[in-house]
Amino acid sequence: MSENEKTRYSDEELQERIRSAKSRLGSKLLILGHFYQRDEIICHADYVGDSFQLAKNATQCPDADHIVFCGVHFMAETADILSTPEQTVTLPNLSAGCSMADMANIDQVEEAWNQLGEICGTKPDADGNLIPAVAERWEISDDQLTYTFHLRPGVRFHDGSEVTAMDVAWSIDKAMQSGSWKALDNIDTIDIGSDYVSIVLKAADSDFLSYMTLAITPENHADGADPVGTGPVKYVPRRAAESCAGALHRLLGRGREGGQGHLSNL
Repeated sequence: MSENEKTRYSDEELQERIRSAKSRLGSKLLILGHFYQRDEIICHADYVGDSFQLAKNATQCPDADHIVFCGVHFMAETADILSTPEQTVTLPNLSAGCSMADMANIDQVEEAWNQLGEICGTKPDADGNLIPAVAERWEISDDQLTYTFHLRPGVRFHDGSEVTAMDVAWSIDKAMQSGSWKALDNIDTIDIGSDYVSIVLKAADSDFLSYMTLAITPENHADGADPVGTGPVKYVPRRAAESCAGALHRLLGRGREGGQGHLSNL
């Protein structure tokens, strides 16, 4: 419907035309409404939520030939990626953009992705195998019960202290005690050496390595204290009376000097 056509109808007439189209198309039509849409739009939505949640909702409706995403460009693009070739995703307002999504071009996004991979060291290889990070290598016993992780020398926390085997063991134990990592209940014992951590399981678990991507923090790091880790993103508290934008510019190295920001500065 063109802008000129819209002006021909009152608000109530437009509402009725939408209800009629939904009734006629049935399950062949799926309308997704983002949280921030107006009530007169949300009332027609089959699902209401945030951008990725809505895109996932769309995958649950394979019979929908037409997916109407009431949001902005990148949201509809995400739904289009997850949809089947037979489905058509429509963005009602083609001028609906997101200023944050428009801040970076594809070259900048690809460069940022590559930097994160280099810094984190956790990108999977071509076969989907984990690439070592804090541990430079590991060994698995023949019975699949004992995992021995050899720590990479020189890895430091954001506060400058070196990562030790005790830090790793403490972090794993803390995750176990939290009750949020049920898979870690399978751990029987944790032994440490000067440069390794050995974990013995109660039963073999082929997915155990994936659980060892949990965050490593310094031993006895207090709950509620400023986050301290080993990853590429460092927590820096905002200064008094400093705006969020100012803090972000400072972290990215884009202060008054206009220096180019780099992910390794975070």
